[in-house]
Amino acid sequence: MPGQKMNYNSLTCVRYDLYGLISEFCPHARANKVVRDDWFTQLDKHCQYLRVTLNIPAAPKEDKLYYSKDKMLLLAKTTLANSIHMNNTLQHIVLWTMIFYTAGRPGSYLSTAYYKDWYILYKDIVLIHSEEDPTTFRVDLGCPSLDRT
Repeated sequence: MPGQKMNYNSLTCVRYDLYGLISEFCPHARANKVVRDDWFTQLDKHCQYLRVTLNIPAAPKEDKLYYSKDKMLLLAKTTLANSIHMNNTLQHIVLWTMIFYTAGRPGSYLSTAYYKDWYILYKDIVLIHSEEDPTTFRVDLGCPSLDRT
């Protein structure tokens, strides 16, 4: 069933994309706000119709998983294997969290063929441990290594 593959938030994004394309490439809609508003109203009604007809859920049924079970297990094993590498493991988690939350490509943060010397280093991700609780830390992302000109 199509409704199982899309939630209403995704359908709304498609609606806004379609509205933007109509506003940009349809000369009559671009010049006339009444026509644009009418298109938006009709697109909204059609999205409501699709939501009801296809039984599209209002929100995702499951929470998003940014780390797979295997990735979390590997990170936990690395952390527990040797406490010397604990900070590097935490820095690795911070780096991947930045990639996932900003929808960035790993190549945007890591070394690439074009930017061999322009990327985030582990030393740029500074972990500041709490004095009261050593298991609690905050992150300071400074990128002095990006100033390598």
